[in-house]
Amino acid sequence: MSIDREHIRALIAEYSALGRTGTATTNATTTQLIDTSALLTYASDVPVGSIAQCYHDDGDAHAAPEEEPRWVTDFDKATGIATLSAATTAAITAGDLYELWEPVVEDLERVNEAISRALTKDCFYIKRLPLGMLADGDCQAVTGWTANGSATRAVAALAYPYWLDQYYLAVTSSNGTDYVYQNVLAEEDSVWHIAVLMRTAAGTTGSVEIYDNANSATITPTGDTLSLTGETSAGSGWQLLKAQFTVPTDCDNFGVRLKNGTASGVTHFAFVQAWPANARTLPIPTETSLDNVWRILRGREKLDIDYPFSWEMTPYMHAWPTRGYGGLAVEFDTTVGSAGPFFAEIKTHYAALTDDDAGDATSDTDCPDDYIGYMASKQLALSVARRQRLVSGVEEAAPYEALAMEMMHEAGKQERRVVGEPPTYTIVRNRRV
Repeated sequence: MSIDREHIRALIAEYSALGRTGTATTNATTTQLIDTSALLTYASDVPVGSIAQCYHDDGDAHAAPEEEPRWVTDFDKATGIATLSAATTAAITAGDLYELWEPVVEDLERVNEAISRALTKDCFYIKRLPLGMLADGDCQAVTGWTANGSATRAVAALAYPYWLDQYYLAVTSSNGTDYVYQNVLAEEDSVWHIAVLMRTAAGTTGSVEIYDNANSATITPTGDTLSLTGETSAGSGWQLLKAQFTVPTDCDNFGVRLKNGTASGVTHFAFVQAWPANARTLPIPTETSLDNVWRILRGREKLDIDYPFSWEMTPYMHAWPTRGYGGLAVEFDTTVGSAGPFFAEIKTHYAALTDDDAGDATSDTDCPDDYIGYMASKQLALSVARRQRLVSGVEEAAPYEALAMEMMHEAGKQERRVVGEPPTYTIVRNRRV
């Protein structure tokens, strides 16, 4: 479930008490906000210098005067009329939703900036990245995969919460023979393992082919067949397929081909990972820091994105994150062999918002509402405290610093509810175990 920026601001107003929201009750002029209900019942006046804005028009047309912040220059508590300066481009009318912010906030953009800071620096979720040697094997982008012939590849969104990452790779073949692929350098006669989490559409067969590029021949794996046929009515569920193969003699690279054997058939891939059995390290396919790697997990037989409660993933205590010349990786205390697939749990922040209610990623976030509401309230309180310290002194800043601490405490409760407790480690030979 997503929440947009205008509703996050409403939560901040409620949680921090630095603002208030309401519904206009009467058609006003372009220099007025009239609420003969809520504004008449508040114990205190609306201070001169407050920021007022219609954040959602009653007609849901996203039209003026929506998103036009104005200063309050006068307030008549007896009539519930706030006088605004300058005039809005259209009058605030009955049914429009409005927000009012205390003068210390100074600028509505400060609230929006607090939301973005909270999303990009405070709030996070844990995503599980599969480890292997394929570029974009986590299926979050198409860059690592090349389309052959008429085949197409595209990323599509998964639903929140993200049990792996936010997307999967959709592969379509218009003629039933073309494919999406990438090539991997390998040593001849080396043993490799491959793990694929995939599903396919109704009445179609999706598959993964390992191809000897040097000798122009298919490599036949042992283990699962790396093929999946969807039921006629509904298609297949997500299934984890694992296999092993040996790189042929005189072969220095092989291809991993993602296919659907039915014309216009589509197959979805949540991850496709391959690794040499003798590997002692596997790269982590994302830009992050060592501190953001929570745990290393080992995946078992049940990995169904639609039914995450059935997942069999256990912490793997014989591997740890490390940073080398090639970037961030996971180092194992022995060769990986067939024990995978392995996953790195990564602490991942959300994207900033740049719009109020566009209905897309510029205005909406999947961050749980109470979590972002309290974290953004903390950021706003800190921003106000810094400004008060500079302009008015330490004493004037103290109440807002205390507010920031209170909001952080509440946000911590939400973080433990949403994300869970961070893992604990014992440091042995400069590594986490």
